[in-house]
Amino acid sequence: MFLFRKLRELRLQRSQYKLAVQQCKLLPSRQFPIDVLRDGSRWVCVFMCDPENFLNNVVAYGESPAQAVANFDMLWTGAPDFLIDQEEPEEEF
Repeated sequence: MFLFRKLRELRLQRSQYKLAVQQCKLLPSRQFPIDVLRDGSRWVCVFMCDPENFLNNVVAYGESPAQAVANFDMLWTGAPDFLIDQEEPEEEF
């Protein structure tokens, strides 16, 4: 009986892993050509919709590349603003 229960748990874990891999492939950061760049002390994740006008592009900021990409995914999917951890960088004159 123990072996059957353990086998069932392993199959469930394997199916959960496959589901997580498939969901990761559906993230906007995996589907579109994005650029992750260093901008001073922050990281920027950019999807260039319109190279002529920077305001038409999707831009997300983060303290690390992973955080910038995660903020990009949340921004793209329309997550509420309080979930997106990004602040506009201060402009230096």
